[in-house]
Amino acid sequence: MLDCREDWRRTAALVFLRQHSAGCGTIRSMKLTAVHDQGAWDSLVQASPQAHPLQLWGWGELKRQNGWTPHRLVEAEGAAVAQMLVWSVPRLGWKLAYVPRGPLTAGPDVETLSALAEYAAGIGAFTLQVEPSWSAESSTPINGWQECKRPILMSETFVLDLSIDEADLMAQMARKTRQYIRKSASEGVRVELDRDGRYLDQALEVYQQTATRAGFGLQAESYYKKLLDELGGSNRLFVALIDDKVEAFLWLATAGTTAFELYGGVTGIGEAKRANYTLKWSAIQQMKAAGITYYDFNGNLHDGVGRFKQSFGPRLVEYRHSLERVLKPAQFQTFRRLWPLAKPLGRLLRRSDTQS
Repeated sequence: MLDCREDWRRTAALVFLRQHSAGCGTIRSMKLTAVHDQGAWDSLVQASPQAHPLQLWGWGELKRQNGWTPHRLVEAEGAAVAQMLVWSVPRLGWKLAYVPRGPLTAGPDVETLSALAEYAAGIGAFTLQVEPSWSAESSTPINGWQECKRPILMSETFVLDLSIDEADLMAQMARKTRQYIRKSASEGVRVELDRDGRYLDQALEVYQQTATRAGFGLQAESYYKKLLDELGGSNRLFVALIDDKVEAFLWLATAGTTAFELYGGVTGIGEAKRANYTLKWSAIQQMKAAGITYYDFNGNLHDGVGRFKQSFGPRLVEYRHSLERVLKPAQFQTFRRLWPLAKPLGRLLRRSDTQS
C-alpha cells in the first residue's frame, strides 16, 4: 500500500512539473538518488569545484535539531548535486524543501533544477527554495522559478582571494587595519586554533556577550556543541587569548578550497586591545597555508561589522538571489499568508517548551 502511494505521488509530481515546464525547450531527464554514507557524500562534495561547507553531511545532521531532514542527492554518474533539507510545517505536515549554497553547479543549469524540483515534489514538498553560489550576473529568468521573498542566506558578501601573495593581502587592507593587527599582536594578543573544543565554552560566553550588546538571538549551547561534533575536521575555531582568557573568537567551516565564516564575537576587553583584528588576520593566514583560496566573510550587513570586514580589502560579491519553485500552489499560498503570524508563535512555544 505504501509503495502504491509513493508511485502515485511521484507520478503526480511528474505531471505537474511537465505541465509547468512549457517553454523551457528540450530538457533531459536527470534521475537523482540519495546517498546514505557520510564518507562517500563528503568525498563527493569536497571534490566538487563548487564545494561549500553548508553542503557537508555534518551540516545536514546539525539541522536535524531544528526539524530539518537532509537528503544527499547524486546524479546517475555519481556526481554530487545537492544536499536538500526538508522541513515539515508543525501540525500540518506540509513539507518545505531547501538547498543551502547549492546545487553544486558552476552556474544555472535547467536540467539540474528540474531534477531537484521533481525530487522535492516526489517527497511531497509544496515548494523548493535554492540559494546557489551563482553570480548575480547570471540572472536570466528560469521558467517556473521565481525570486524567493524569504531568503535565508545573504546574497551580498565579501570575499578574499587567498591565491595571491600574503604581502599583497596585507597591502590591500586599510592602513588602520594593518596598524591594529600589529598593535594587538605587540600587546600580547595570542591566537590559537582550537582543535579539540577546549575553548568552546569560553567562546560561547563571548558570543553571548556579543549577542547581548548587538541585540540578536542565539541558538541553545547544545546546537554549537553539536556543530563542533558533526562538522569535525571541517571546523576551524580560532580564539584570541589575552592572559590565557578568550576575548574574541572566529568560527569558520571549510570545504574544498572554500572557507566560510559562521560565527564570531569579541568582549569589551578584546575590542580595546583590537584582538579581533589580529584574530581575523591569523585565521586568513592559516586558511591560506591550508590551501584555501576562496575566503567568504558570510555577508555584508552594511553596518559596523560590515565596515570591519571591508577593512581587510575583500571584493564585494553578489550571488544570485534565492530562487523558489512552487510545487503545490494552494499550500504555498496558505503558508505564505500564515507564516508571518505563525513564526513568532512557534518561537514562543519553543521557548516555553525549553523552560518547562
